[in-house]
Amino acid sequence: AKKEAFSGRQYTSSRIITQGKQFFTKGRVDIRAVTPKGKGIWPALWMLGENFSTVGWPACGEIDIMEQLFEDFDMIQCAVHTPDTHGENTIVKQVNVSDVTENFHEYGMEWTSDKIDFSVDGKVYFTYSPKNKTSQNWPYYNDQYILLNVAMGGNLGGTIDPNFNEDTMVVDYVRVYQKK
Repeated sequence: AKKEAFSGRQYTSSRIITQGKQFFTKGRVDIRAVTPKGKGIWPALWMLGENFSTVGWPACGEIDIMEQLFEDFDMIQCAVHTPDTHGENTIVKQVNVSDVTENFHEYGMEWTSDKIDFSVDGKVYFTYSPKNKTSQNWPYYNDQYILLNVAMGGNLGGTIDPNFNEDTMVVDYVRVYQKK
């Protein structure tokens, strides 16, 4: 992310999207990363339904493997967004992880037909598993693609430090595992 004028905006940032290139149903994703430290930056490692362009959000389903919000650099969160669980009803779990801006941590998500487990450094800290799965609370029968991004400001990024110039999220690897 950089402080630079572009298309009427004050900042530029980046994201990598596998939509239309690499997508899957069920499996495990491990992403090893160091998050940026600047105030007002919103890094996220997440997934979105490949059918996004036809059914829209949140019907396509969203799986937030890791988000870091505002200026709490010792806290990350995971979330699931479905027609039943978005906006004020989003299911979110936060966990304290020290030194996320200084050292690599592995953020994981394991998705089966029954549940989604979220982990940091191999330790599961949240499981999403509705008892009676419907398209309203479990759109995860369909392919998802991966997004890695650094956003600036907004509702979840917070106020950008006026002295901000540049910061980076470093991703060491993204690994996807599936059973055959």
